Amino acid sequence: MGDVDVREEAALTAELTARLRSGSGRRALSVTELLLPRPAYWRRTSAPVPAPLARQARMNLGRAWHRAFEAVLAAEGPTEVRVRRDGVSARIDHLAGIPLEIKTGATPVGADLARERPEWVAQLALYCALVGGSEGRCAYLRLSAGGRPAVSAFEVRFRSYERLRALLGDSEARLRTALEGRDPTPLPRCAWFGRGCEFQTAGVCACRGSEPAETLEFGSEIETVTEAPELGARWTGALAPAPPAAERWARFRELLYPRRTYFEQRDEGPEPPGEAPGFGPPDLYDRLLEALEGGPPGEVASLPPQGTGPEEEVVGWRDHPYLLKVSRAWDRYAPAEIASRFPQYELELGFRCARAGRSNGLVIVGYERAERDDDRLQVLSFAFRERDRWGERWNERAEALDRALQDAAPLGLPACPRWMADSCPYAAVCGCAERETRSQR
Repeated sequence: MGDVDVREEAALTAELTARLRSGSGRRALSVTELLLPRPAYWRRTSAPVPAPLARQARMNLGRAWHRAFEAVLAAEGPTEVRVRRDGVSARIDHLAGIPLEIKTGATPVGADLARERPEWVAQLALYCALVGGSEGRCAYLRLSAGGRPAVSAFEVRFRSYERLRALLGDSEARLRTALEGRDPTPLPRCAWFGRGCEFQTAGVCACRGSEPAETLEFGSEIETVTEAPELGARWTGALAPAPPAAERWARFRELLYPRRTYFEQRDEGPEPPGEAPGFGPPDLYDRLLEALEGGPPGEVASLPPQGTGPEEEVVGWRDHPYLLKVSRAWDRYAPAEIASRFPQYELELGFRCARAGRSNGLVIVGYERAERDDDRLQVLSFAFRERDRWGERWNERAEALDRALQDAAPLGLPACPRWMADSCPYAAVCGCAERETRSQR
């Protein structure tokens, strides 16, 4: 579009390259996987299984209020903070000195959180182990049929950070061993067995329900759990009467590739087969994520929405929206040719910057064909001179897609990049593959 300046950031490239070289060499397991290891095992080793519709509806309502509450907390510190240490990753809902976890539900929760919700306390313990602390908070949003939820706040203090680190390592090693050996036998009984587990309903899992129960040893490390009613009342009052209305388009890719979205919305073409994600060594993308998320807690976090755009969060590194890409190019990109060779980089980053109210963003590229890690990474900065134009462009694409769906006329929508056609289930009815484009991954 001619309104962006691109340059290479040599200092950031060198810093992330050093992190890449010193990475753990392990594919990350998440904190939520360590807390529910059997569902995590089947999620990693089987094709995707949808959650029951009733649970999806509850989850959607919970997510809406979760986003609304995060907007309240954003003024006090970063939200959706990504942290990664020693092969374990986490997304901490809020981090203002100490980690805070947000929970939603319809049933009441009393003051004895350690007894009623030991898994919540265990989650906070794992967060503390990752960020190097011994205190955490939990906010429980009790949902009602109408109006804002009531928020209960709890403060948890643990005795020994070193012991939490050891328990984190034990949980990580147990699940990793099961995945690498393709044997779930040593894993504890699933907390969802007989309670609507999607893997059990689909006949995927081999669980019998007679496996040994989980022993959450984190409970022995609790020093105090204290309800904080004044804090809960303040948070309750800060919530709006209802969560924000859902955006028409939920994800950036829907308008980044509107022709593909058109056919997905009309359900024209076969469903692509689901595949198990697997659990091999980390690929380059995962190694790059570790380099980004392995810095000081708070470097990688969600940026509060300020402009027009989808519900999908904009993630920032050091307060800058970023894209993380992996390329099979033989040579490193020259900043002057990025916008013309890879227009989707500029387009997507422009959308994200407009959504986050920023004029600058980063594209972090990893090169698969590089022979050494020293040459494998490049950080490029994009400075948008007309940030508001990108919000306008988002609205223009949204209106065009809505018209195409109404008129059943997709041919006026921008074609997808050529590289997408090879695996696109709609290629036979779309025609994108017949159009030439230099746009790459």
